[in-house]
Amino acid sequence: TIVLNFLNTNSQNGCGWGLFPTEESRLRNTEGVRRKLLLSDHSYNPHSAYFLMGAHASSLIQEKAFDQTFVNIRSVRVFYRKNFIAPEKVTPFIMKTAMITTDGDTNMVLPDGTTRNIASSDQSLYLSDEERVLKRAGMVKAGTITLTAQGGYNSPRKPLNTPISVYVITTTAPQFEKYGFEARDFLVTKNGPTGMTAASEEYHGSKNRPTFNALSQAWQQIREKNLPLKAEGKPFPSERILKETHPGSINADVVLLINGDFFLRKVLQNALKIYLTKLVIPAMRLMVTSTIPSYIKATPFGTDFFASLGMGSTFQTSLKPYVLDALIKTYVELLSEGEFCPQATTLEFAFCGEKAPDVLLKAATKAKVHIVWHPSRDLCDFSPVLSTNNELIDPMRYQRVLFDASNVFSFDGNEPESNSLTSMLANNSDLRLVFNWHFNYLLLDSQNHIPLS
Repeated sequence: TIVLNFLNTNSQNGCGWGLFPTEESRLRNTEGVRRKLLLSDHSYNPHSAYFLMGAHASSLIQEKAFDQTFVNIRSVRVFYRKNFIAPEKVTPFIMKTAMITTDGDTNMVLPDGTTRNIASSDQSLYLSDEERVLKRAGMVKAGTITLTAQGGYNSPRKPLNTPISVYVITTTAPQFEKYGFEARDFLVTKNGPTGMTAASEEYHGSKNRPTFNALSQAWQQIREKNLPLKAEGKPFPSERILKETHPGSINADVVLLINGDFFLRKVLQNALKIYLTKLVIPAMRLMVTSTIPSYIKATPFGTDFFASLGMGSTFQTSLKPYVLDALIKTYVELLSEGEFCPQATTLEFAFCGEKAPDVLLKAATKAKVHIVWHPSRDLCDFSPVLSTNNELIDPMRYQRVLFDASNVFSFDGNEPESNSLTSMLANNSDLRLVFNWHFNYLLLDSQNHIPLS
């Protein structure tokens, strides 16, 4: 079959998930895989129907591109933070996910094509909310993929004349699907949960977070004293930014939402910085070891919220400007601290607004890093482009690195349609074949799991 047979119940690998196939069995399957890729109907196997969807659509059956896929499969590593995830948990964390999540994280599609309600499913087979927090904050995959097309997400899709090799890191931002999940680290609500996640203390700088009453009192004091309110980013009606120190939080930077809840933007900024400096950038440094400088597509992960949570508007509408602002400010801090130097010479930002913030440009100039800023440049487009200082930059002259906006509770590539950046990337490359354990058994090999302190 197209799916390599490693789901052997007599596994001795310590996690009970199955044996790894031998190198010989992989090679024997290669020609069968190649033949079945040529088929237009993939109904013979539900697993392969999904995983080969992107490969077939992207013309990976081209001899050169398909052969490169097997090289890419060997490149993938799983990086994890030791203080969040124990070594024996890495493989289950990889495997215990849905194929696709739908309907605001309410339902999931399994590899056999069936749809189930997440809450009513056997929770032992899938990641719990707390495990999803740990996986999101403490694990990324990194490896090489081959692009064979571009477009498909708000633009026409077209094949590339020559396949392009790209390093990919599966970045994920804090998830806001439901109040009881990771949102509790960043949202303070009147009747919402008051507990903290496993990552909360690191984000907040203390074991406590601000209470709804404390924030309400601080807001009332500012109104009574008629203190100036500083609005940043793109303010919405009745939303304001508070600059005030209050018990239980550090450097309070709080957004009062329309419905009266509070969004802890500064805490989100702390979380993003910790995530990038302790996980993503170390993984990039260990993977991209060439002396050739890097061209990094800094994909705005975490800005396409699809949850509503009864607010009367989606998170994407209410919070996207503030999440983007926190993300850009995080990059400003990292540039100022030299985190990307000397490896990166260019950072590309797309889907982050019409104009690059001056504070980002100043930090980049000081760090001697070029900025490419484009409202909607295709994630898979690596053609020459002008930087913000009007210098023509050809990404093909650099090591190409791409931060993928992934989801911790779905297979990499997510839905089959190009309705998101990650699904578009998968439909234009061999990402689904390389980054998902159903095909790439090497993801489950502990030798490819790299702990980070």
